[in-house]
Amino acid sequence: MISSESFLSENAPWIDFLKLRASWGKSGKDNIEAFLYNATFKTAQNSIIFGDTVYKNYYTDSYLQRNLKWSTTESYNIGLDFDILRRKFGAEIDVFYQYTANLLESVGGEYAPSLGGTHPKQGNTGSMDNRGIDFTLKHQLTVNKDFSYRLRGTFGFARNKVLKRNLTPSYPTSLQPRIGQPLGVRYGLKSDGLYRTEEQLINAPRLDGTSWHASSTGPRLGDIRYVDINGDGRINFVDNNNEVLDMIRIGYGTMPEISFSLNADFYYKNFYLNMLWQGVSHCDYMLGGNDSYKWVVGTMLNTAFDQNGNGVKYVAENSWTPENPNAKYPRLTTGSGGNNILISDFWMVNGEYLRLKNLTFGYNVPETVLRKTPFTGINVYVAGANLLTFSHHKYVDPETPSATFNLYPQQRTWTLGLNVSF
Repeated sequence: MISSESFLSENAPWIDFLKLRASWGKSGKDNIEAFLYNATFKTAQNSIIFGDTVYKNYYTDSYLQRNLKWSTTESYNIGLDFDILRRKFGAEIDVFYQYTANLLESVGGEYAPSLGGTHPKQGNTGSMDNRGIDFTLKHQLTVNKDFSYRLRGTFGFARNKVLKRNLTPSYPTSLQPRIGQPLGVRYGLKSDGLYRTEEQLINAPRLDGTSWHASSTGPRLGDIRYVDINGDGRINFVDNNNEVLDMIRIGYGTMPEISFSLNADFYYKNFYLNMLWQGVSHCDYMLGGNDSYKWVVGTMLNTAFDQNGNGVKYVAENSWTPENPNAKYPRLTTGSGGNNILISDFWMVNGEYLRLKNLTFGYNVPETVLRKTPFTGINVYVAGANLLTFSHHKYVDPETPSATFNLYPQQRTWTLGLNVSF
């Protein structure tokens, strides 16, 4: 610890605490299915004949994978902690790097079905790294004998990168985890508003080789327009080489790269106020979630009256009609599927948010009041959770991992409490 050295205390007495840290570690991931390296035996009736006698045959029902092992993660970290000016200000800073090798993945898609399943199903074929920075800033001050406060803010940034990954030949290569890209990034079509004129429909690109124009099978006025990225006059999902041509990276994915928080405590005489703000950035989600590599799950958030179901008011009132050509959302329909639920940035929502997670206001009854009572302490408080949220979509909880209504949103709650000690 540097602050324990005499040369620092003599030359920089305003530094109360200074510590430099460095660490390295290696760990294995053992939360995988047990006995993957073993195979069970089965019997085949009437499979071997010696003379006039028929015998059973024993065989293994799967490929023996004797070389499977745990994935391993090496972690490197450098940190700096300090407090200055009689601990009024302080910080904790960490820079880290992690490398994970031998990730267990499915490799069965690499082998021909004609092998009858007698081939490896899994292998240690993946690797990735993760790097970032975390820091905490601290400040505390006693203003006078009645008032004091403490502030503690945190910020973290982490970005991973796929270094090696098994690619399944039967899946479009443009949609597989890309080497050099973060795991879980989102790919889809790029939208360009809605079709608002007949001329736009006439000049519309074709979808996978099918003529759209103004036919009943193509887009209509009020449908979403998609950008022909490669300029071939088509919106391509998969070509003859199993390559997706018009899908591009459109988002970060559901895992935030940035997280931050602020914890604040204020004290005035016997009153106190505590609050916790938290938030994330560099993430996004789809309204409805992903059903497959080209479709978005139709829900009332993106498809009012889908399959004769219910619809939400904000979608119905802001959908395209001839009288409302500048609407935000596509035309209403009771049909399912089609042009308007293809995966694109049209249904992607920025997932960043700032939320007042917890707030507590309380009062501690003075000891002078309690001297003639059997109590040693009385605390009265009111507490709230999820009181304020600032996000890009008011109808979806930003902490929900998907917008398919599979999870119950977090509730705003108030609590009135009394703590008594004897």
